[in-house]
Amino acid sequence: VGADGRLIREADGEVRLVTLAEKLLVPLLVKLSNLVPDSGIWLNTQRPEWNDANNALAGWGLSLVTLNAIVRYVGLLRDAFTEAPDVELSASVRSLMDALSEVFGELELPLDDAARFSAMRRLGHAGQAHRELVYGRTFGEPVSTSSADIVALLDDVARLAGATIEASRRPDGLFHSYDILRFEGEEARVSHLGPMLEGQVAVLDSGLLDEDESVALLRALRESGLYRADQHSYLLYPDRASVPFLQRNVIAGPPPLDDPSLFVLDRAGDWHFQADLSTLTDVEARLDAIAAPAATRDAVRELWRRTFAHDEFTGRSDRFFMFEGLGSIYWHMVAKLAVAVQGCLDRASEPQSASDLAALYHDIRDGLGFRQDPALQGAFPTDPYSHTPQHMGAQQPGMTGQVKEQIITRFGELGVEVCEGCVRFAPRLIPGSEFTSVPRSVSFRGGDGRTTTLELEAGSLAFTYCSVPVVYRLGNTSAIELQLADGRLERLDGPSLTRAQSSALFARGGAYRRISVTVPADAPYGSSPPTTS
Repeated sequence: VGADGRLIREADGEVRLVTLAEKLLVPLLVKLSNLVPDSGIWLNTQRPEWNDANNALAGWGLSLVTLNAIVRYVGLLRDAFTEAPDVELSASVRSLMDALSEVFGELELPLDDAARFSAMRRLGHAGQAHRELVYGRTFGEPVSTSSADIVALLDDVARLAGATIEASRRPDGLFHSYDILRFEGEEARVSHLGPMLEGQVAVLDSGLLDEDESVALLRALRESGLYRADQHSYLLYPDRASVPFLQRNVIAGPPPLDDPSLFVLDRAGDWHFQADLSTLTDVEARLDAIAAPAATRDAVRELWRRTFAHDEFTGRSDRFFMFEGLGSIYWHMVAKLAVAVQGCLDRASEPQSASDLAALYHDIRDGLGFRQDPALQGAFPTDPYSHTPQHMGAQQPGMTGQVKEQIITRFGELGVEVCEGCVRFAPRLIPGSEFTSVPRSVSFRGGDGRTTTLELEAGSLAFTYCSVPVVYRLGNTSAIELQLADGRLERLDGPSLTRAQSSALFARGGAYRRISVTVPADAPYGSSPPTTS
């Protein structure tokens, strides 16, 4: 029943049913069983998020991107469970929740490497016990669970995740995206990879930063190696010179020991590891064979890691020059950055910070889509493209994720929101240049499939919503005028429709011919007055 996500059946053959509470909690709990305290979610079996170019991180990679998403998800769950009645969870899920709650309730950051390993082991064993029950179809009977206990766990997770992400702030004002995990006996050591655009987007999306911190991060991003000036946009990771193949197995200076089973000297006087060594396990086997002393073993092992850095290999992002590779802009992630900045603006309360965020948003938007020059884009700017390498124009046209994000951001620019069933028109991001400076005619296709012409006054703009034309006009105060199908007019003060009016709009039943919205002339932050061009 199902292919990718197969439904589980009970012993009698019926599909197992659980509560919505359990469905919301299980994805979080299993992720948390893979948390590395003081870092991110261990990618022990998973590729890192959406980014195929970083697939080689599976195994040693730790995702702070996922941890930022968890922060946002925990906030949503906390709102749902606070003051909620008790819920029922399968006994197996309740056991996992209790085990994780015990660990998280005791954790205080920062941890040393031994304490991190111990916490990882406890979390991992809790996840293992849950998996074994599920794979054995031993779910147990439903257990009544206090929502207060769930909220207590969520609070502990939010506390630890927030402290971890704050500690991941880099000296240049950016945030780390992925870490690398390394085991030494019963110690779990963590090191950082370089900056990546997706990590900055994840932090902005998490809601952890206040509006001033968001502005500071975006300004640091603009000044960082992630900014590509020629395209006025952002790389997935800073460009860097790739080390030529013949220079990768070159050791600076003589090795810790002169043994031909491990090292070889070439005719040019350069030392190399033997060519038949593939992994650190191979190296350790040779060290065992020659009974190398402990200090020498440690030196050879560290030299191997420094020379090849296998555990830091990310995938094609480390070697390729297209398809999300070096020097490449990935337009989907730039579009996700625009969505994240809109979210920051929605949360902003100070006028100056909101104005700064709007200006920064438009700076990002100027590098996307129709605001690009065709010669610079190397393609039709209104078409969606996957990526733009350093050495050529935009590549791979198609309905990529960029389309979804740009639809979302356009609704955000127009200020169209739905809150508790009511449509609200409150634009804060429309440039003044989008309001026509002279009267003009526009055509649109209505819900009945027929094309209709609409006459616009100077100082207005138009779009359709649920197949109904919406006209924005600049004015002094917010107001709405609805033209009904029979020609009658309904007027409202403020930017919102009633729930009944919104329902009629959603129904697409032809209840309205037109919606005219007066928006305050000073409402769109960062806008400029209509031009006469």
